[in-house]
Amino acid sequence: MLKINRMNDQQKQYDEQDPQFRMKRNSFIEYSFRDTADQDYIAARTLYRNQLLGPFLWSSLQAIEKYLKAILLYNERPAKTGHNTIKALNEVKKIGEIGFICSTEIEDFLEYLDEQGPNRYLSYTRYSKGDELSLLDESVFMIRRFCDDYFFPHESSKKRQHDQYLLKAAKSQDILKNRHKFRLAPKGYLGKVLDDPKLKQQRDQLIYQNLFYGAITRNKVKRRPIAGWSRSGNLMFPEIKTWVDERVHMSKEEIRLVEFILKHE
Repeated sequence: MLKINRMNDQQKQYDEQDPQFRMKRNSFIEYSFRDTADQDYIAARTLYRNQLLGPFLWSSLQAIEKYLKAILLYNERPAKTGHNTIKALNEVKKIGEIGFICSTEIEDFLEYLDEQGPNRYLSYTRYSKGDELSLLDESVFMIRRFCDDYFFPHESSKKRQHDQYLLKAAKSQDILKNRHKFRLAPKGYLGKVLDDPKLKQQRDQLIYQNLFYGAITRNKVKRRPIAGWSRSGNLMFPEIKTWVDERVHMSKEEIRLVEFILKHE
């Protein structure tokens, strides 16, 4: 029986080492992933500043997810990881050429976002410890610096070496000491907000008490943390479970928790 490999047929339609194709590919990644992630990040900081924890967590999840997917796409890896940042992170770690670095604190924060970010309907208890904005700022800076095509197929060997120098610089300790100066090339939406006076309102939201983005590199800031928890309506009123289940999608975990409460009341 003749077997048709559709993936191979599709791959014949482009050459990833063709500079013209590569520029179009990179523009797609920048517009659809990196720039939209930048906007999600600014939105998340605005929401946190206004003490809107639920929307903040969702926007934070969206931003981190898109940054990680951008890294995968820049390095010719599939980015079909859904809203699971840990899954995307593990795929990014497999890209040996870039030498991705990530702290345990950031991984723990991503696990928290994977749990709490999708909780848009308060289907289960939402909680915060008060350090989420600090962790988001650090996570974005440490992940976003890899959101670039550091292996563009330049004809000039000097340009290829320059890209490798930029990758090395992005991972260096010097970049952490002078965080406010770091820009990607092209700098993307976030860099535009930082540098364009016409976007002052967005810039104010971005740099407000931010240790990683601003006019100078700051070592400490004063913040008003949001710490606390909000109980799910399902858990507050378990007796209406049947009505809710008939009209709203409930996960197996939600149903299990509600039935547990009803059983032990």
